Amino acid sequence: MMKYKIAIFAISCFMLCGVSAQYQNCTGREDGIYKQLSCTRYVECIDEVETISNCAQGEVFDIIDRRCEPSRKVSPPCGDKMNCTGLANDRYPYYDRNCTWYYTCRNEKMIGIAQECVPGAVFDYDRQACTYASDVCPPCGTGDGFVVNPCTTDSPQYKVKAKIDKMTPQNALPFGKTEN
Repeated sequence: MMKYKIAIFAISCFMLCGVSAQYQNCTGREDGIYKQLSCTRYVECIDEVETISNCAQGEVFDIIDRRCEPSRKVSPPCGDKMNCTGLANDRYPYYDRNCTWYYTCRNEKMIGIAQECVPGAVFDYDRQACTYASDVCPPCGTGDGFVVNPCTTDSPQYKVKAKIDKMTPQNALPFGKTEN
């Protein structure tokens, strides 16, 4: 019985401490974080031992600051903090989340936290609200229903996406993706 208690304790400690595996690939390296594996996992060298660590629940890995933070403080694709530099005071869809979430920019800063549309809806930049995908121009919707503006490459939805795409950092993993 005692062996089972010790085994359960060891497994619990292993899981709660956030450590999932150790390897011997850090020989000669200084302590530090060397690689992001996913939005919540990273590789860290401690005393020349490579450890895959997990962020605490509710936190994501910030590739810029190289530490785990609450998602509201981390830029996408892992966090919810959006770069609003150069954007007008408006609401904007999260394109990397299939437009089912949106955020608000005021004075070139994100205010509040990201909001999720009701299930089955996407955010329509023209209406500044969540609605049926058929009533929203691509890339967020299909555009085959009632749309506010014609679905052309000159539509506000396309122009906003192009502007946001230029601002997206290239050194981070896409939302929900992991590196092998």
